Amino acid sequence: MKFTLKLKSVILLCLSIYFDTHAQILDSFIQNPSVVEINKLPPRSSFFPFESLDLAKVDNEKKSERYISLNGKWFFNWSKNPSERPQNFYQNNYNVKNWNLIDVPSNWQMKGYGIPIYTNIKYPFSFYDEPNPPNIPDEYNPVGSYKRTFSIPESWSKKSVYVHLGAVKSCFFIWVNGEKIGYSQGSKLPAEFDVSKFVKTGENNISLEIYRWCDGSYLEDQDFWRLSGVERDIYLYVRDEVQIEDFFSKCDLDESFENGKFDLQIDIKNKLGKKFKGLLLVHLRDGEKTIYTKNLQIEQMK
Repeated sequence: MKFTLKLKSVILLCLSIYFDTHAQILDSFIQNPSVVEINKLPPRSSFFPFESLDLAKVDNEKKSERYISLNGKWFFNWSKNPSERPQNFYQNNYNVKNWNLIDVPSNWQMKGYGIPIYTNIKYPFSFYDEPNPPNIPDEYNPVGSYKRTFSIPESWSKKSVYVHLGAVKSCFFIWVNGEKIGYSQGSKLPAEFDVSKFVKTGENNISLEIYRWCDGSYLEDQDFWRLSGVERDIYLYVRDEVQIEDFFSKCDLDESFENGKFDLQIDIKNKLGKKFKGLLLVHLRDGEKTIYTKNLQIEQMK
């Protein structure tokens, strides 16, 4: 049985892009094909960083102390087009008490805001304007503004905090405590952001500005209902400063097609700012049966 393990330090290069805090009718990112994300973490394997092997076996992140759900009731405002959206609602002192509440996750059309559209080869926004890629109509491109508070426990104060958005249709900007975090489109894919520098122990707030259509809507076109909103779970989770950032496992056969090969690549990320030594345990199981196990010493440069 072949086993290959590759360990590497991961250096994130952040693209510095100026965020204009002043009002725009339609933000340039929304119809710029060269921008599909800003400050969003790279895509990774689907897994949750449980604090113990026992919890990992249960495989229910809601039982973990590293998990805080942001599902539930959010303050919500629906605007017919970008020019009518609330301009600075993400600011800490902005009063949203008179806004309605909406369920997250949900589609806002199913809550009485706008209408669902069912179409196949015809672009949904072509009912309002002639398609002209990558441009999106200004006069009718509804915007959903979302806001809520959440609390961070003291036990999270010295760890890395991330926000996970399972699916948001079709594109969105995100703020935490009045600070713009980033942007994402690709509405059926999860989006994650590192918010460690923006959250604090105690009460915090998070804001989302979601557009019904963006330039990506030209690609996300097929025979289905066109809906908008936060469509899957939103949650916060915390990780240690030295963490498994990603892994990729390939299971193949040798040339005789008789023996299995286990090829595993693991990316370790070190946010300590100093050298780290530790132990990595690899455990391959089939139900309760252990197939392979190995302990590896790892050494990470800062």
